[in-house]
Amino acid sequence: MLRVSSEGIILYTNNAGSHILNLLGCHVYQILPEPWLKMVDNALHNGRTITFYGEFTLHVYSFTFTPVKEKGYVNIYGLDVTQQRKRMEQELLHAQKLQAIGVMTTGIAHELNNMLAIIDGKIQMLMQENKGRKKLLNELRLIQSSIKDGAEIVRRMNKFTTEKEDREGFVAIDLREEIKNTIDLICPKCKEHSERKGITYTINLDGVKHVSCINGNPLGLREVLINIIYNALDSMPEGGTLSFSTREENGSVVLEISDTGIGMDEETQTKIFDPFFTTKEYGMGLGMSIVYGTVNRHGGKITVQSKKGKGSTFILSFPIVKGSQGITKNYAPGKGMSDKKGG
Repeated sequence: MLRVSSEGIILYTNNAGSHILNLLGCHVYQILPEPWLKMVDNALHNGRTITFYGEFTLHVYSFTFTPVKEKGYVNIYGLDVTQQRKRMEQELLHAQKLQAIGVMTTGIAHELNNMLAIIDGKIQMLMQENKGRKKLLNELRLIQSSIKDGAEIVRRMNKFTTEKEDREGFVAIDLREEIKNTIDLICPKCKEHSERKGITYTINLDGVKHVSCINGNPLGLREVLINIIYNALDSMPEGGTLSFSTREENGSVVLEISDTGIGMDEETQTKIFDPFFTTKEYGMGLGMSIVYGTVNRHGGKITVQSKKGKGSTFILSFPIVKGSQGITKNYAPGKGMSDKKGG
């Protein structure tokens, strides 16, 4: 824990805080470096708690700036969340694999069901034409039984990959907080990518307003956001701006995610959510089809608006949870996210 005056002077630190000061290259009674000074000033000026994440020596820390306005200082609490971050990344990777399997299974199941239906139809026709041939009928019944077994296996595969996700892990979600958490999660990777490429990404959260809760799976929704964000960043090879906005409209929460990238022609827009469709040299083209499926399982809708050379906007809408309001954690859009600029 650190205690910092309104002028940014470090007044006190405990043992754990001393470790952070060493990483920052500071000592007690010295002034904190930027951008910490700005966050101290924002916390005192607005009277609101600010949280941001920072990386030091391969560790990720969550820093919470809590203003004590009447005393004129801010308490800064640091927590090592490295393992939590790794666990979240592992869970996301696992979810990606399961969802990719689900998309492929759905397509395979459809084709298998068609084939099995054709075979079953032919078997029934042969049984009608050979009613007096007992031995042949027994063989045909055996084949027919195997067809039913195959259909049951396909049905269970579909049930495992779809219904399980539909029913498990759904809670009331504050979309604004989920956007913040997702950006905090991907910022280090975006920053590394932009520095390697020598470009700048800017994330604009000014349009992210307080909205009512939606019902869904936090991990699934985070997967949706990550796929759209990475798709947007890929569409801005020279850098650019990614903007988020939220609003309530006709009983739904609407989220718009816009980029200033290369945009899409009309044909690409009609195929963007198709499984295995991609305009990239790498990847399997499953990301946006997973997004589409997950949004649908949340009872929502997703559309895209784009013009070649003018960027793209993905518009997502989700039903509001009746009788609930978003539960925020004193997060002001555009504040407390010092690494949201990628270069």
